[in-house]
Amino acid sequence: MVLEHLPLTVERLIINAGAALNVRALGPVWQLPRLARLSLSGFAVLGDLRAAGSAKCLTDLSAQAASLEGVEDLSALRSLRLIVAVPHLKPLILTHGLEALELRAREAPADLESVAQVKSLKRLILDLGDVNNLARLKSFAFVKHMQGLEELVVHGVRLEDQDVGPIGDLRSLRTLDLVGSFGPGVGALKEKYPIARITDVSTAPSSPVEIARIGNRWVIFQDLAAVLGVENNYEAEAALKAELRRMADDRLFEGLEFDSEAGAVCVRGESKQALEQIAAAIERLRRN
Repeated sequence: MVLEHLPLTVERLIINAGAALNVRALGPVWQLPRLARLSLSGFAVLGDLRAAGSAKCLTDLSAQAASLEGVEDLSALRSLRLIVAVPHLKPLILTHGLEALELRAREAPADLESVAQVKSLKRLILDLGDVNNLARLKSFAFVKHMQGLEELVVHGVRLEDQDVGPIGDLRSLRTLDLVGSFGPGVGALKEKYPIARITDVSTAPSSPVEIARIGNRWVIFQDLAAVLGVENNYEAEAALKAELRRMADDRLFEGLEFDSEAGAVCVRGESKQALEQIAAAIERLRRN
C-alpha cells in the first residue's frame, strides 16, 4: 500500500519494511489525525523522533531510531519501545506522561540516570547485550529515585558494582525480571519479591546456537532476534541470508531449507558441516 493512500481513520499501524524508508516516505504516517499506536520494523529506521512530533494522538510507538531527539514533542506518548545502537536518554527528561519505556541496545546508556527523572514512568525494560556478550551496567543506583516503578525488566547485563540493593527499596514494584550477572545480593531480592524471576547466566555456554539431529537432517531452531539485535526472527533470517551471500560459497549451502517463524529462526539441511558454517555466521553477526 502506498502510504499516501492510508485512510485518515487509521488508529493502529504496523509497518515491517522490506526496503529502506526515509523520513519523507513516512511523512503521510505522521499526518494521520487519529493514529494512536505505531510499530515500525524491518528497514523502517528513524534518524530521530522530530518528524514524529506531528502525530499528536500517538500514545504507543515502537521503532528503530538513532536518537531520541524530538521525543518531547510527542505530547500524548505513554509507551515507547526503541531499538538503538548506543542510546542517549537525556531527551526523555522533557517528556510528560511517559509510563512505559523499553530499550533494546548493544550497550547500556551512559546517562541511564536520566530515566530516574521521568517521574511518570511505571514500566522499565532494558534489553542489553545477550548471554554470551553481557553489556556492562555500572550500577542500579538510579532506580532508588524511581519510587513509582511497578515493573523492572533488565536482561543481558553484567552489574559492575554487584549491588542490587537499590532495587529492594522500590516500594511499588510488582514485577521483577533479571537476566545477567548481578552479584551475591540476588538472594535477598528473591526473598523480598517471591515472584521475581532472576537468572544468573555468568556460566552460560559460549555459543548461542545449537545444532540438533532430527530424523535424517540437521536443524537449527532457535530464537535469534535478541542475539542479533533485531526486531524479530524474520529479520534475523534476512540478516543471516545476507551474511551467507557475502561468504559466496554456493556449493556449501545447497539443499538448505529456511522455514523461520516469529518465535525462531529455522534452518534445515542434510550436511552438518553446512549447519556448522551457519552457526559460525550467526556468531559473526552477533559479535558485529
